[in-house]
Amino acid sequence: MSLDFSQVAESKAKPKKQKSKSLALVPKLDIRKAQAQFAEYSKAIDGVVEEAQALQVIDDPSNKLAVTIGTQAKKLYNEIEKKRKEITEDSNTFVKSVNNFAKDFTVRLKDIETNLKQKISNYQYKQEMARREAERMAREEAAKLQKRLDEEARKKHIEAPVVSAPVIPKADKVTRTEDGGRSFQKMKWTFEILDEGRVPREYCQVNPSAIRQAITMGVREILGVRIFEESSTVFRTS
Repeated sequence: MSLDFSQVAESKAKPKKQKSKSLALVPKLDIRKAQAQFAEYSKAIDGVVEEAQALQVIDDPSNKLAVTIGTQAKKLYNEIEKKRKEITEDSNTFVKSVNNFAKDFTVRLKDIETNLKQKISNYQYKQEMARREAERMAREEAAKLQKRLDEEARKKHIEAPVVSAPVIPKADKVTRTEDGGRSFQKMKWTFEILDEGRVPREYCQVNPSAIRQAITMGVREILGVRIFEESSTVFRTS
């Protein structure tokens, strides 16, 4: 069965005016205007960076100064993030809306693709298994014939001819259609876990999330793990 894409083709062939009309809903984005709104922060950030790099924390006064500079940086960071979100809010809302209604179409089409791929793969797999079975049987028949010829040749004190097993050609891995479509077949070895307890240790992976959760719950000793305390600093601006 062939699909009729004529309506899609016609819609693509419509004048550009139709396209520009829909794009008029999108706000014009001007990076220069956005940059201008952040210009006021540039000098302030340069000053904070210079102070932070030059500061050595060696006593209580310098420690307090480090906190002051750090919280200033935190405040600037929060202000910039707030402004960034304000500037991009309308555009992000538009993008999310387009993504949401387009996803309804793409999900359905992806389901079709996944379903057909599975059907094609099942068919190709059966074809390949049948080919391998035919090849195996051909080798067995060739071996039987070779054995019989060897016995007859030994009785007659002559050299037996060598029997070669017929080669069963592999199916073409590429399927092409008249409209230019193509599909490629790949055979690969994969796996599934049947019994986790019997999997050798070299194939097991440590679970960092489980270890962190155990430490949070109060565990302080785990074989093969060093549990230790470390200091970290958190800035609060209010």
